[in-house]
Amino acid sequence: MMADIRGGGNYFDAAQQRHKDAVLLFKHNQYSGASYLAGCAIEAMFWAFIPENERVSQRGRHDLQILYEVGLGAKFEAIYVRRFRLGAVRDNTELQNFDRLTREISINMTNARLRWKNSYRYYPDSKLRELVRKTRPVRTSKPGDILRSSVNILLEACQFFIALGIQKQGWIG
Repeated sequence: MMADIRGGGNYFDAAQQRHKDAVLLFKHNQYSGASYLAGCAIEAMFWAFIPENERVSQRGRHDLQILYEVGLGAKFEAIYVRRFRLGAVRDNTELQNFDRLTREISINMTNARLRWKNSYRYYPDSKLRELVRKTRPVRTSKPGDILRSSVNILLEACQFFIALGIQKQGWIG
């Protein structure tokens, strides 16, 4: 059995490295690899915020929504929502920033969940392109490769969660 490496460090560093790897693959038109690693990067960033003693069901181990809710989302809610309930938010700017961040999290989570599943690691570009065409997570009027567009959106979501994780790194542990 592999040792549990939660609590930040390894997952946090791995998330950043997988993101860099995904960008490099994307630049070389290796979309299925880029897609898989971008999802792994998001997954690792979420794992970084899950306390070592927190149990995650087998079903939820690769589910981005569950991992977010157990880790980063739980910390986000505990810190920000508690501030609102206690009346610690005194100005409109903080409330607007909270609303903006909540919307950005929701949009990026939707984009990531529509475009990544752990099982996609077995899909070549042709199969992933076919899946994207069927599920239509990309609505674009521009001609071009629908898979490239979809992976680009996933990479943007990945960049968002990596940046959020770096910004909130003090929440780890």
